[in-house]
Amino acid sequence: DIQGGEPYVFEDPEHAGQLTGFEVDIAAALARELGVRAEMVQNDWTTLVPSLERGSFDVILNGLEVTPARAQRIGLSRPYYCFTEQLSARDGDVRVRDLTSLRGLRVGTLANTQACDMLEPSGAERIPYEGVEEPYLDLAQGRLDAVLLDDIVAERYGGKPGVHVVGSVGVGVYAAGVQRGQVSLLQAIDRALDRLALRHARVGDR
Repeated sequence: DIQGGEPYVFEDPEHAGQLTGFEVDIAAALARELGVRAEMVQNDWTTLVPSLERGSFDVILNGLEVTPARAQRIGLSRPYYCFTEQLSARDGDVRVRDLTSLRGLRVGTLANTQACDMLEPSGAERIPYEGVEEPYLDLAQGRLDAVLLDDIVAERYGGKPGVHVVGSVGVGVYAAGVQRGQVSLLQAIDRALDRLALRHARVGDR
């Protein structure tokens, strides 16, 4: 979903009409390993899984978090990115300490994410957003009490005046998603990710 923004998928500011971002790089590298051509299919984040199930595209590669619910619906590759869940609050707000302190507070997050699932038992009022910058803007302006999102998002968009990261409250991983039953494709993606990771590690060692 190009609306997810930096650093996942976004329009290259120096080349109008071209996409960039680390997910774009991973998709291109996977395509080379698989001997195919990667084609970006725009789809809203909230409907990625049902759209995959309908056959609108072959692979989800968009900061897709591995969760038990997703694992029951689609095939998930080996993880390719690890992250932490970052809880942010306004400066001076001592109420926000961890997940257990959020009962009754308004907490912004993205719909259909691990962060959103983590908030459910906390008793917080979950405020779902479609974009990643809007929750932090609303937090800075007092319309939210806290924000819970992946660290890669918090680092890019959470640095608003008067907002700080309280701490990490969970961990997770991203994986590629394919239709359930697409065993050969999933195995091919796993092998490609293994080769890419090994190649990158060897370059790093040098």
